[in-house]
Amino acid sequence: MAVCMNCGKKTGMRNPEYYLDSDMTQVLCGECYKKLAHFQIKSDENDIQKFDETFKLIQMEMEEHTFNDETKTAINRYLQKRRAKIERNILDEKKKYIDLSNMNTHLLTTGYNFEGYEISAYLGVISGQSALGSGAFSGWSAAANNFLGTESSYFGNRLIEAKESATRELIISSLMKGGNAIIGIDFDYIIIEGLITVIANGTSVITTKK
Repeated sequence: MAVCMNCGKKTGMRNPEYYLDSDMTQVLCGECYKKLAHFQIKSDENDIQKFDETFKLIQMEMEEHTFNDETKTAINRYLQKRRAKIERNILDEKKKYIDLSNMNTHLLTTGYNFEGYEISAYLGVISGQSALGSGAFSGWSAAANNFLGTESSYFGNRLIEAKESATRELIISSLMKGGNAIIGIDFDYIIIEGLITVIANGTSVITTKK
């Protein structure tokens, strides 16, 4: 028998528990779980757009049923892990169709040239993106001191991971165009209804040594 982290009720045969973490420390009771009609997301779903739409609906459901900040944060972390899995599945699918052997030697710059190289072809503007839920900000105004410690560190690490993931997506986009370098790289950070999206932009090019 466990205690629901949202309503505080004990779970049991008539009110089963649903765990949000592998350590089985974050628990929702059956009554609270049923309030999240869109929480059931297929584990093999590989549609990022559909996942993000579902994410927004879950945020609305949590607000509608006044879930507490701790529960919102736990659910958003759970969803972030699910989204990361989808991103990995999509990335693995892309790897089947392109040669990634030169991925680590792909030239990258925020500028528009490389010393010792000349650009022989411009292949077009490309982008790569990665998103994470902004659940780490939940309740900041109510408990700012807590978020200046562990939570802010957690969010900062997640943001770095999202930036690295967006960069990998950018390189893959360049490889798919036949490029071996990317110029003019910049990053945009967009917050839309609970999702923070990191977008990497640049121009894929072909370079040759002078």
